[in-house]
Amino acid sequence: MKRQHFRSDLTLRVTITRPANSDGGGGQVAIPDHVRLEYFVPDGRTAIIAERNGKDMTLCKLAEDGMSLEVFLPLSRKTLGTGNLMVVITEFSPLAGFPDNVKEIHNPSETGIQLWKGASDGDSTIATEAELVAWRYGYSAYELAKFHGFEGTEADFIEWLRKPAVDASNEAATAEAARKLAESNRALAEQVRANAESSRVAAEKSRVSAESSRKDAESARVNAEAGRVTEFGKLKKESETATKNAQDAADIAAVNILAIDVNAESGVITAYTGGENTAFTSGGVNQETGNIELNFNYN
Repeated sequence: MKRQHFRSDLTLRVTITRPANSDGGGGQVAIPDHVRLEYFVPDGRTAIIAERNGKDMTLCKLAEDGMSLEVFLPLSRKTLGTGNLMVVITEFSPLAGFPDNVKEIHNPSETGIQLWKGASDGDSTIATEAELVAWRYGYSAYELAKFHGFEGTEADFIEWLRKPAVDASNEAATAEAARKLAESNRALAEQVRANAESSRVAAEKSRVSAESSRKDAESARVNAEAGRVTEFGKLKKESETATKNAQDAADIAAVNILAIDVNAESGVITAYTGGENTAFTSGGVNQETGNIELNFNYN
């Protein structure tokens, strides 16, 4: 494999061959009247396209004998990147029934050139060879596979062709089963989450209700405590008033009359008091009513 700096312009001298069949033949063929060559590197994002369409040439030049095509790749102005340089050769053949009555045949091929960041190997003009797809010249897909090294019967070849589709179908079925299981698990998890949320909402309602009951009970307790304090204050005040009245009465009794003596002959009342500051001033018998009258001055 030749190496070429990935930003150096490159000229390719392209020849096209076809494989031999059971009748012999094969080998190099003339450049088709309408052919397109698309150059790229794997994982690259751009391509350079050269095309011959009769006498119209794009980035290419037909040799005088018509057996080769010079292709000009302006890599200095359009970088493809680094990696093995690949080409897809597309033939255009007139055939009714296809769009624009043209049948396209795509032939991928390697060029034997590696684009890299080092120096180029030798000349910037490199000869390359590409092989056209065989059935363009009447070969079956099985015959073409045998040309490229396939070993086995035609049934083996058909089974080999079907294997990717079968594998893909099996993988799709497995992926679908995994998707359904994941969806079932997701639905179950969602149901668990919904149940948990429902329980949380119910618990929150119970908590709010319990908090409301607690507040009502606390309010009733506060009101009862206020009533108790008020009643206690009332009873205390009444008790203190009764005690004071009793004490006042006792005080009055202590400093006022301890005993009364009435003179049967004169009707004079003599009061005996318990102190010098007695409020008693006078007393006697009312001659009209016969009542005993006592006079006090508490001023």
